[in-house]
Amino acid sequence: MAEHIASKIAGFECVLDGFSGAGGDSIQLSLANKQVIANDIDPLKIQLLTNNAAVYGVDNIQTLSQDFFGLEFGRGQIGAVYMAPPWGGI
Repeated sequence: MAEHIASKIAGFECVLDGFSGAGGDSIQLSLANKQVIANDIDPLKIQLLTNNAAVYGVDNIQTLSQDFFGLEFGRGQIGAVYMAPPWGGI
């Protein structure tokens, strides 16, 4: 499913994955785009993502561990935003 979604969000200079988790979607997005900014509020998930990206030989993912709703970027930096919030919770 992640590969199919990434094929629909392809060719951008930079894509933001707002709720990256352990990186399954971020890794596929990184194969279809020049750069991915992967964000997750949980630092452990970012550690898992970093490990998983290394396993897949992906080196074009920049990671953040912040609340998505507090992120700020300059105009034109992000070509697309992908959001798949985690299940459960508030």
